[in-house]
Amino acid sequence: MLTMAVRAARAAGTVISRATDHVADLTIESKQRNDFVSEVDRQAEHAIIDILKRAYPDHQIYNPSNLELYTAERGGGAFLNNRRIRVAGLRNLEGALLGTGFPFRPEQDLETYLKTFRALHGPLAGIRRAGSAALDLAYVAAGRLDGYWEFGLRPWDIAAGVLMVREAGGVVVDFSGKEEFMTSGNLIAANPKITHAMLKAISQSLL
Repeated sequence: MLTMAVRAARAAGTVISRATDHVADLTIESKQRNDFVSEVDRQAEHAIIDILKRAYPDHQIYNPSNLELYTAERGGGAFLNNRRIRVAGLRNLEGALLGTGFPFRPEQDLETYLKTFRALHGPLAGIRRAGSAALDLAYVAAGRLDGYWEFGLRPWDIAAGVLMVREAGGVVVDFSGKEEFMTSGNLIAANPKITHAMLKAISQSLL
């Protein structure tokens, strides 16, 4: 089953990589304000469906720009190109590198997000935005980011990444410290100590 998921991810990655040479020719549609989908998105989706067919995919995230495939199976660990990965071991926010995403939908509250940003950025080494929640979570699982937080995420954007973080030894919670992020869309992911520190800072900023 995992082999099928890997094959599907690589097929979609090939579609995306080929399209990068013809960006100017792409047809792009707007699903809603500041939320777009291109013909390449649809072609990649079709490539995945064609390969998986009736098989249920295990969790995987593929970055075609550098040929990195992140995979995870419940109880089986998390891997990057078949090598076991673990979350970073940093114990506090001093010098931490975090990932996040900035609000872009009209219904999202920018000021609320900025409160969390201000609460976290002081002791950090930096904050990065990859533009993909799935990839940010994969980077947390691989120890490239010490933690990640974001508002208003969709379940399909985070399901694979959540499993990867957990299988890599990390913790994923919502802004109340519970596991209702699939419903709220608000998420914190890191190792246990960094998660606790991020949760404390974010919770206090939202009082």
